[in-house]
Amino acid sequence: MSVVLGLHFGHDASVAVVIDGHLSTFLQRERLSRIKHAYSLDRQIVELALDRSGVTVNEIDAVAVTSTQGCEPILYNFKGFSLSYDASMRIGRPALLVESLGSDPEAVMRLCVPSMVKRVLGTPADPKAHPAFRNYLAEYGSIPYEQLRCFPWLDAHIEIPEWRDPHGLRNVSSINIDSCVADERKQLGFHYPLRVTFDGRSIAGVRVDHHLAHAASSYFRSGSQRAIILTNDGYGGRRTAFSNGGIYLGLENRLIAVAPHFLTHGHLYDYVARSIGLDPVGGPGKLMGLAPYGSPVYYDQRFVGDPYDHERFKIDGTAQGWIEFARNRSREFGHEENDPSGSSLPFSEFQVNLAASTQALFEESWLALTQLMNETVRRQNIRVDTLCLSGGAALNCPSNSRVCNEGGFSRVFIEPNCDDSGLSIGAALWIHHSLMDNELERTMSFGIAETYSKPYSRSEILSAAQTNREVIRMEECTDSSRSAAQDLSLGKVVAWFEGGSEMGPRALGHRSVLADPRPRLMHQLVNRMKGRELWRPFAPAVLQEDASGYFDFLRMPPDSPFMLLTTQVLDPSLAAITHVDGSARVQTVTVEGGRFYSVLAAFKDLTGLPVLLNTSMNGPGEPIVETPDQAIRFLTQSGVDVLYLEGLRITRR
Repeated sequence: MSVVLGLHFGHDASVAVVIDGHLSTFLQRERLSRIKHAYSLDRQIVELALDRSGVTVNEIDAVAVTSTQGCEPILYNFKGFSLSYDASMRIGRPALLVESLGSDPEAVMRLCVPSMVKRVLGTPADPKAHPAFRNYLAEYGSIPYEQLRCFPWLDAHIEIPEWRDPHGLRNVSSINIDSCVADERKQLGFHYPLRVTFDGRSIAGVRVDHHLAHAASSYFRSGSQRAIILTNDGYGGRRTAFSNGGIYLGLENRLIAVAPHFLTHGHLYDYVARSIGLDPVGGPGKLMGLAPYGSPVYYDQRFVGDPYDHERFKIDGTAQGWIEFARNRSREFGHEENDPSGSSLPFSEFQVNLAASTQALFEESWLALTQLMNETVRRQNIRVDTLCLSGGAALNCPSNSRVCNEGGFSRVFIEPNCDDSGLSIGAALWIHHSLMDNELERTMSFGIAETYSKPYSRSEILSAAQTNREVIRMEECTDSSRSAAQDLSLGKVVAWFEGGSEMGPRALGHRSVLADPRPRLMHQLVNRMKGRELWRPFAPAVLQEDASGYFDFLRMPPDSPFMLLTTQVLDPSLAAITHVDGSARVQTVTVEGGRFYSVLAAFKDLTGLPVLLNTSMNGPGEPIVETPDQAIRFLTQSGVDVLYLEGLRITRR
């Protein structure tokens, strides 16, 4: 038995246990700490993950360690655990980065990035630090920096001259993919050995590059043996290779770094969201929902591409430059920055048009890269059957849909936790397959059933209910799916708790708030119940076999299990889930989704409609509910009508 422990210490911190190449346990720290996008790990969550997998510290063969770019691990609440750079702790295939950086730990430490934690929590704090990080680090705010046990973080990979040359998006077409496959540096130049000490035991560890972990998280769960992988996120907007994302090739158990793409539109998207005044913690997701209220009148083709393209066009393609360009364009249209949007939105006309134009720029840039890579592999006769996307940018549903429909690849796969929470999985799978040289199983696939964590026991459910018996009423349901569907058909808003929680930022039927998708007022009602802005849209869940009758999937198959694609709504009665542009972020549901499928089927039987409004079970600024006790607390505080908790129907007293 091979056991790899994956630890991601950045924001959206997570733990993964991979046994013989299969994901055994996955936990996101925010679900336990109740701090959204929580930063770093503690001993409790690692012990819980090992316990759920039935393994001990003594059975761990390797530890994969990764983090958000430029973000060092905090080990304050991780007693009995330490990390050190140690080139002697080799696992499997060689680490070519050791040849480049040397094996002296002190020399490696000098190459580590400046402390991001100190920038945010130090005295004085760095005003240029991303404002969201203060929220991510909330639990450490009162602790002196010197006591946090921060481990210096190495953000480095092998240096290859061609990656330093001025690029430009069109240069993607000139990449020789065969030469990349033959260059071992592009497989083994992105990790550095670590010594992990856990309860006195020394375990071989590996510091795995951020975007390599993103790529591995998607590719090794795609079920493909040959794929192109593209990664992108909201980091920094810099020109350094692979800081913003990269192009990778998956060949069986190998993952090859083909080239950096230098696109900075993930960072630009995040910056625009903050400039409009959207919450820095969830701003990009809100910007995606705001964009359809405006028109992309500021979009300009010259901004598509990377900083080298912008230089060629003699424009300022930075986030600040883009916003200033939009401001100047808005004046040409005869309205000022503070003109009202013409609706009840708390945004100006400039702001909603900036949101729409930024969304258009993001889509066109990502689509251009996809199409160029498709042309490149076809021209060079490189056989691939799948395009994999990962990184926070892959949470952008309209962009994903255009890639599926217009990118040219026959199949597109995006894992549900393509944000940084998936890094622990990707790093662990990369060690098992690529570093330890274990073959991919040809039957391996990742579906909705693998999205959910391990369920809570009946005794844990009943204990939570008994603890809260003074504020709730509960009754046993012989058919909770039918009962929930009846409540929904009567206009009730239902909280549905089933099995283990879903991984990633979107509720997929196990920690969901459900409602009838037809009444227009239901949209406002549920937004108020959850403390959300009234303009934000909701997603529908639909039985997969009926999806094409209600949603236009264009050239895509009606298969969107992870709520990562946007389609047009065909049925005008679905007012509560139809956005202002006629679109919806659809989740298709099959029997593998558990009893959630039965709720939809029962609702169809009662109403003739196989569609429900589906949103996450959490309050404003909170992570999705994890435990039964948290679900009951949500019921008592949110105003939903009823909670179904594993066969129990619970209402407030």
